[in-house]
Amino acid sequence: MIELNSQEKWMTGISYITVPKTADRTEFIHDCYMTGTVSITSEAGGIINKVPVSKGCMQLIEFPEEGETFGSQVVYVLDRIHNKQIVIDVLQNEDENSNNEENEYVIKRKFGDSVCEIRLNPVHESISITTSGDSPDILINNSKGSIETVSNIKKDTAVVSNEKYEVVKQIIVGNSNKYSRIIQTDTNILVEIDKFVLSKEEQAFVLGNVLKEFFDKVLDTIANSTVSTAIGVQSLINKLDILKLKEETKKFLSENFFMKNNENVS
Repeated sequence: MIELNSQEKWMTGISYITVPKTADRTEFIHDCYMTGTVSITSEAGGIINKVPVSKGCMQLIEFPEEGETFGSQVVYVLDRIHNKQIVIDVLQNEDENSNNEENEYVIKRKFGDSVCEIRLNPVHESISITTSGDSPDILINNSKGSIETVSNIKKDTAVVSNEKYEVVKQIIVGNSNKYSRIIQTDTNILVEIDKFVLSKEEQAFVLGNVLKEFFDKVLDTIANSTVSTAIGVQSLINKLDILKLKEETKKFLSENFFMKNNENVS
């Protein structure tokens, strides 16, 4: 019990989160989260250990760094039946600043120079997720379900550095046994699908390498064709001129667009 006056027991008050000097900081904080309790002290002294904390407050508490005396400033009340304090809220410290807006909800944690922040702002109709530090990461993980984004605005741009903007989209339709996938980056569009139709009317695509191979065979056949004449068997037409045309068939092959042959597609 914090007793600033030996004759009076305070029913409520403001105190500070502390780490006992004799405790290992890492192990002590681990025990705090495991048990839902903390140690508190007032500026006048009087440390109390194993003080219960509400679940919501536990997420907001900041413990003092090595060598520091006080952590978060908290409000406690006295449970007279059990004769113990309970931490019920966390106050903003004197060295803290808040840049929240009206009707905005912010989740923010800071450690050293690193900050992670989520802002929900119904006024601007926006959700902002921000990380900063030496190597900031934003990870979205859902191992048993799907993550879906729905928007009428076709804007999927992520800033990956101060100088580079990269667009990455992925659409997957189907199930684990059979699915189609479209992946778009800033340089390529990859389509993994059994059948791909661009318009309402279906028309077969031409595989450039197959078309080139066919015309090469046609030209070889023509170049090797002969005819019987009075002076003997002669080439039907100039063979060298025909074979030169095979160089032109290379133009059938695109340098930018590629398709994989699928014999099951009609």
